[in-house]
Amino acid sequence: MVQDDFTERQRAQDHLRLVIDTIPAMAWSLRPDGVVDFLNQRWVDYFGLTLEQYVQDPTSPIHPEDISRVFEKWRADLAAGESSEDEMRLRRADGEYRWFLVRTVPLRDEHGSVVKWIGAGIDIEDRKETEEALRESEERFAAFMDNLPGYAWMKDLQGRYVYINQVVRGLPGYGSLGKTDAQIWPADLAAEYRANDQHVIAAKKPLHTVEHYLQEGKQRYMVGSKFPIFDKNGAVAWVGGAGVDITERIEAEEALRESELRFRQLAENIQEIFWMTTSAMEELLHVSPAYEKVWGRSLESLRQRPQSWMDAIHTDDRERVVGVFEGQRHQGFEVEYRIVRPDGSVRWIRDRRFPVKDESGKVYRLAGIAEDITERKQVIETLRQSEFDLAEAQRVAKLGNWTLDIAAGTVRWSEEIYRIFDVDKATFEGTYATFVSRVHPDDRPNVLQANAEARLDGKPFEIEYRITTPSGQLKHIREIGYASRDRSDDSISTLFGTAQDITERKQAENAFRDSSVQLRALSRRLVELQESERRELSRELHDRVGQNLTALKINIDMLQPALASRGNEDVLARVTDSAALLESTMDAIENVMSELRPPMLDDHGLAAALDWHARKFSRRTGIAVAVHAGEPAAPLAPQVEIALFRIAQEALNNIAKHASARRAEIALDQENGDFVMSVRDDGIGFHVGENASDKPKTGLGMATMRERSQAVGGRFEVQALPERGTRLTVRVPS
Repeated sequence: MVQDDFTERQRAQDHLRLVIDTIPAMAWSLRPDGVVDFLNQRWVDYFGLTLEQYVQDPTSPIHPEDISRVFEKWRADLAAGESSEDEMRLRRADGEYRWFLVRTVPLRDEHGSVVKWIGAGIDIEDRKETEEALRESEERFAAFMDNLPGYAWMKDLQGRYVYINQVVRGLPGYGSLGKTDAQIWPADLAAEYRANDQHVIAAKKPLHTVEHYLQEGKQRYMVGSKFPIFDKNGAVAWVGGAGVDITERIEAEEALRESELRFRQLAENIQEIFWMTTSAMEELLHVSPAYEKVWGRSLESLRQRPQSWMDAIHTDDRERVVGVFEGQRHQGFEVEYRIVRPDGSVRWIRDRRFPVKDESGKVYRLAGIAEDITERKQVIETLRQSEFDLAEAQRVAKLGNWTLDIAAGTVRWSEEIYRIFDVDKATFEGTYATFVSRVHPDDRPNVLQANAEARLDGKPFEIEYRITTPSGQLKHIREIGYASRDRSDDSISTLFGTAQDITERKQAENAFRDSSVQLRALSRRLVELQESERRELSRELHDRVGQNLTALKINIDMLQPALASRGNEDVLARVTDSAALLESTMDAIENVMSELRPPMLDDHGLAAALDWHARKFSRRTGIAVAVHAGEPAAPLAPQVEIALFRIAQEALNNIAKHASARRAEIALDQENGDFVMSVRDDGIGFHVGENASDKPKTGLGMATMRERSQAVGGRFEVQALPERGTRLTVRVPS
């Protein structure tokens, strides 16, 4: 039973679609969310678009000037669930725009929920043209009447004015309609005018009159005609009138001459070429001087041979243009072509031509406007090239741009993003959900959160995430996004931004990080080996050289009393000198042993070793060194202590060599979980400027200190102090 019911429904839907495909109107259906899911055959044939093409870009058939208005109204009707009706211009498959009346109604289920939208479009171009013709007719009538050099009016049968033209409105008392002559003119004049009106009503024939009136105290005369205006039943409904003020005829003629002069001045000073010829184009009646500037040829040559302008048409365009001129001469047309001027330069021309007809409807003149559009063409070409350059730049940078329509849930990508995501543009659904499905599952929550926050507060965002391409390749993406607000209600309607493939950068960063780790390990191992060698060398000096020197000193001490008792003063002096030299050598070796591996560091720790070394440094250099040490929260590892001791040694050596300092200070402290050692002096320091030559040079000593710091996981930095001096800081995790 269920299968039969489904089959019956399917058969009914197929029958309904067949009916819709055969109706003489364009019809379609939409899902509840407003996305089109069906177009009848008449729609497809008329617009030349498939369902997929239309869903991809639903604005494509709509005239650009109508898109914003149409979609704003449609979104409002869709949200309200109400029937929608709108008029818009739609582009036929051949590119022509025509006016359509578009109606869309919701289909609801038994619960009142919208399950489908049904739409239909009716071509109303002819109606629009009729309405436009009527409007133009009324405008022409008003313009004609308002530009008459005389008076025109209409009255109802009670003598009330129901229409007056511009000239009449200029008379005193005619500020508004509905008045009678008795309310405007003196009684005798009003009675005369009323008598003439009643004569026309009674006779149902025009009456030629000479009526007089006062204006600003001056008697004026008007030659006119009053005539009946009948309703559809043949009864007189109004009295019309038209008249000419004889006293101003000369002024009117002068005004006409001025008007003609203004027209000629306008025609001769505009950038476009206005021209007029006989219907056969054998005689040139008028052409504006702009012809000489655009064509580069004289007006005189054109008057002598009216067809000579065609000689300048580019050879590649001439046959096409001549065909248009000959075939559509009396219909009016618009055509673009190139001309070659005498100097060899090429200009683009947009030529609009229209026939001028006489009272019988016969074409007796051809008129037109030719416009130089070379700069416009160049701008279009520049724009096209810019778009190409942008696409190439995006390809090289592996960076594309995207737009998300929040209401529709659709995304629009540039070509580069399709390449980055390795997606076929023709098969991509263009939805935000499809995009999210490409994001690595571990990164998806962060992407959704960033998107949601941008929709909520409209703030820009930047995020990095991974995607998986259809081929299984993992890529790293850096995305920057911005919000766009709707001007009508300030709501966030769109998100847009860029997406960049940073996979290679990430790989390089990982490689650099791995090499840095290996380098630090190597550096640490070198330091350990160096310290081990120092320790062994110190032990060797102590165990071998030190013991031998001690034995030698004992022997010399034993010889000195014996030599003194024998009175051998010369030999005794030699032995005494050797004893002093031996004492000095033992002190030097002890200093070397301390430098190689200070026993104070192993026996009493870093603070004591630094204090011991500082006192020795002060005695040797004369630079006062103070050591301030706090107790560490936890004992430092031996490799950390020796690294910090060596850094302090090198820092003091640098102070002695380069700083010209009088005082120095070593401080040990705990800060934010780190053990911090700082060495500062009051020397000449260095100047921090923008020029690279102003910055401190990284010598071997500085590089060694930095490597020792990194080898134990520390951070090393050098700062120039505000007044004078330098501070070196090492931070090591406790």
